[in-house]
Amino acid sequence: MKKGTFKISKKTTKGKTYYTAAIVKSYRENGKVKQKTIKSFGGVTWEEAQRLKLAYTAKSIEGLVHVDDIECEDGVSYGGIYLVRHLWEQLGIDEALRGCRGYFPEIFAMACQRLFAPDSKLQLIEWAPDTALSYLVGLKLEEPVPHRCYFALDKLIKDRENLEELFPLIAKKFNQDLSRLYYDITSTYFEGSKVRIALYGYSRDRRPDKKQIVIGLVSTPDGFPLKVLVYEGNRCDKSTIQQLLEEIKKTFPNSEITIVLDRGMITKKNLEYIETSGHKYIIALRKTDITNILSSPLKEKEMQLLKEWQYVRLHETLTDRYAVVLNVQKRDDDRRYREEKIQAAIKELDRVNTNIQKGHLVDRDKIIAKASLILNKYRVKRYITFNIPEGNGKLINYTRNEKEITKDALYDGVYVLRTNKEDLTSEEIVNAYKQLTTVERAFRCLKDTLEIRPVYHWKEERVKAHVYICVISYLFYTAIEYLLKRNNIQLSADSFLKRINRVKLITLTDKDDKVIAYKVTKKIDDDARTALKVFGITSIQAKKMYWRK
Repeated sequence: MKKGTFKISKKTTKGKTYYTAAIVKSYRENGKVKQKTIKSFGGVTWEEAQRLKLAYTAKSIEGLVHVDDIECEDGVSYGGIYLVRHLWEQLGIDEALRGCRGYFPEIFAMACQRLFAPDSKLQLIEWAPDTALSYLVGLKLEEPVPHRCYFALDKLIKDRENLEELFPLIAKKFNQDLSRLYYDITSTYFEGSKVRIALYGYSRDRRPDKKQIVIGLVSTPDGFPLKVLVYEGNRCDKSTIQQLLEEIKKTFPNSEITIVLDRGMITKKNLEYIETSGHKYIIALRKTDITNILSSPLKEKEMQLLKEWQYVRLHETLTDRYAVVLNVQKRDDDRRYREEKIQAAIKELDRVNTNIQKGHLVDRDKIIAKASLILNKYRVKRYITFNIPEGNGKLINYTRNEKEITKDALYDGVYVLRTNKEDLTSEEIVNAYKQLTTVERAFRCLKDTLEIRPVYHWKEERVKAHVYICVISYLFYTAIEYLLKRNNIQLSADSFLKRINRVKLITLTDKDDKVIAYKVTKKIDDDARTALKVFGITSIQAKKMYWRK
């Protein structure tokens, strides 16, 4: 006897018709007939609904399974990894990593884990069963996944040159300007202690207690990665330029490249390296390097308007050109902030003098120490001078150093860019430098979204391979963000991935646990469905996408 009735529900929204299928059972409550859902099949097409209905009513037809005998497992994450699998193919990663072909499922799984649930390789074994990785790409969950991941990392690092040769090709595919490259470095700490390149150094993660590695990233103006450099943890910014130029020469021989760098990279020797290599540079100067360029206060009426609140002036010498930029709003903020610090320090000095008058503080050395501490606390030592007469119980005599205040006010809201490229206007120089933030955004993405830190590996080559896995994930992320933006789709990469990850894969089995079919739930909104078409995907289907051996 049947346990329920097969019901097909129809709903029309915005001119589109949707169907759902379920087994329901009628019952009476308070004199009213109601229905209870025994088994739901979610959203289906009309054809799928008819096939399910036939199976339900065909107890005696050979080869069909009665619906009462169908088990419906909980859905696993499918939409996101389905998209990434398409991108993997479109970007040509399988060809670049052909030496790793036997470990593609593991490399793919590690890259997806960075995008959707960043954690250690050991945690991959906990996350993977909640995804359709085993169905989509054949990840073998019954085997020791972490160990296969470690072997995959060993294979990956041997193919890194092929991968880096692919990066410029991908950038060209996305119409990137390869004549201008952006370079910056960051650091990331980790828990292993036996890796040769793990050393104590300046920590950008504010973890000086941890050993670290330093990562250099070369990217296009839109953030597509071109080069990844992994250094010892104690390397400083300026010491990496020579190696960077050697890597650029390998990738772009006989090409004139403009390298955009932050002020931490600037040394006379580095600029000479760049020039003798036949390249150009755009670099921000430190405050100590602009005294010869800026000798008098900047006046807006003598400068070119860049945009609201910002002005620029071009200063040229025989060898270099300088874009002097003034942000009027920041200038006012800098001056207000300086004055607030000075006033706060004066207020505390007056409080100390009150304590001296009351006899609470007498010892001269302690009074000197107290005054010095206040000036250091507010970082106004250059703006306030003080003296204390000989003897105990004397008051602090202090004065404002107006000369130093006026001197520093000259640089408020100002930064200076230097370049040896002759065909750029002052506005082009400024705009080119501002795109250096794409590398900073890349590092934020690697650290916050993809969680590159901390690193748990103990072998140097695996540490480097881990960085490359994160960069592959970042490449997927950048491609998604770029395509959404280029096609005027008002979704961020994070929001889009979250939405399509609601698409689940459901496995239908019989009473003997034999798989009957795989079904994709279609819980996706119209915006995400429109965005999918940008990637050449009209619908997400239950389809195995294994790699050929």
